[in-house]
Amino acid sequence: MRIAMLLIIALMTVTIGVSAQEIQGKEGFPGVGSIEQWQSSRPEFQAGMADIKAKQYQRAIEHFNAAITLYSYEHKYYFHLGRAIEASGGKLEDAEAAYRHALSLKSSDWRAWHRLSSVLYVQRKYSESRDALGSALQLDVPTKDRLKLETELKTITSMMNGGRDLDMQPLSDVDESD
Repeated sequence: MRIAMLLIIALMTVTIGVSAQEIQGKEGFPGVGSIEQWQSSRPEFQAGMADIKAKQYQRAIEHFNAAITLYSYEHKYYFHLGRAIEASGGKLEDAEAAYRHALSLKSSDWRAWHRLSSVLYVQRKYSESRDALGSALQLDVPTKDRLKLETELKTITSMMNGGRDLDMQPLSDVDESD
């Protein structure tokens, strides 16, 4: 039985023409569009991530936009574009659009919901901010971050009920590097 299974796997590998090396190169591929375009976009994305780390936000924006031009189906590209726009002091509407696009590609990304909530809050769109944060809290948020999001939700609710305007700060200790 085991030999038969190994023969079938070997035959499938030869028939399909897929090697172990090719499979490894596809790790992380969203499964939409051309894998070649996705692979060609990765260096631009990685350069953008390096620029964010170096606080070179305008260069990061350029790299993320280049990655998106090469491959527009990766939600991470839009998420980090939004982060770079925010960090550079760019238009919050542009960051909002980037986060919304990221969420249109992967609605289960709680970090993107959180970032969207933050930019909406700063724009005083409290109802939308509350809804976005509520969407984040419906997902699998780590406990330490969940408590912070719940506190932010209370702040937003307070604002909607005529409370004091508190500056909403992004989660500084959330790993947003991927």
